[in-house]
Amino acid sequence: MKPLDDELDAVRTAWTFDPEFAASTVERMSAVLVRFVRYVDAHGYSSLCDLDTDVCHRFVHAPTRSGQPPAAQTMHFRRTTIRTTLRTLRLLGVDAADPTLDIELPARGGVQLRALTDVEIERGRIAAFVDGARDVKRPTAWALAETTGTTADLTTIGAGDVAVSDDGAVTVRFPASRTAAARTVAATGWAATVLRRRLVEVPADRLLCYDGQNPPGSGAAQAATCGMLGAILRVTGLSRDPAVRPGSIRLWRVRREFDETGSLEHAARIAGARSLDTLAHQLDHRWTRS
Repeated sequence: MKPLDDELDAVRTAWTFDPEFAASTVERMSAVLVRFVRYVDAHGYSSLCDLDTDVCHRFVHAPTRSGQPPAAQTMHFRRTTIRTTLRTLRLLGVDAADPTLDIELPARGGVQLRALTDVEIERGRIAAFVDGARDVKRPTAWALAETTGTTADLTTIGAGDVAVSDDGAVTVRFPASRTAAARTVAATGWAATVLRRRLVEVPADRLLCYDGQNPPGSGAAQAATCGMLGAILRVTGLSRDPAVRPGSIRLWRVRREFDETGSLEHAARIAGARSLDTLAHQLDHRWTRS
């Protein structure tokens, strides 16, 4: 095996058995580390101990898989992964200097997520079909997001989680996840139309919009569904607003529920929110407990 392969295995093993690393963190950092090792190998480096600032800088700033410039959050996570890798190697007794110390990055950009407007939702619905009316997978992702699905939810929802009543109304059953409680939510009229169409295409035991090789619910699977929604936002031009992200679609539905009912509790119920304080902050709503 190459030294790079040995170092990769050693670091990933150390992370797996380190109680300070959550499983989701190990998964995300390992995925970045694998890409980094392939990158430096392709550029002629035989060991992580031979790295220099130039190759690390180029990897941190490399375009994403979709060819887009990386967001500040992405660059920071790449740099953090490299630093953590080299620190782990030093803890394992390997002499690995850190060439990322001279890599300066823009601020992470703590812009608060905002809900889309009704007009922006309409633009997204149209853009969801940009690849042709026959491909309903991307519109399905948008429809589930409109029904308060998170990008993690989108990787696990199957045909069996969607119910259609005699009058054509559609509800989606979302399981409990790390970020949201279990809930059943009625789809909007547009989302219901898309979901009914999708149900005709997929067997009862199939997922609705994720068909990748990674386990449903994993970070890699979530990145795929996040990419679907992000692609639609780019087509509409909405992604140029730093406050607009895939979660803005879900937040639109939650905001609409709050505006229509005047109840933060009702909005929390369809969002699966476990904290009213956090939800109030997301909706920019000041409230006090009675």
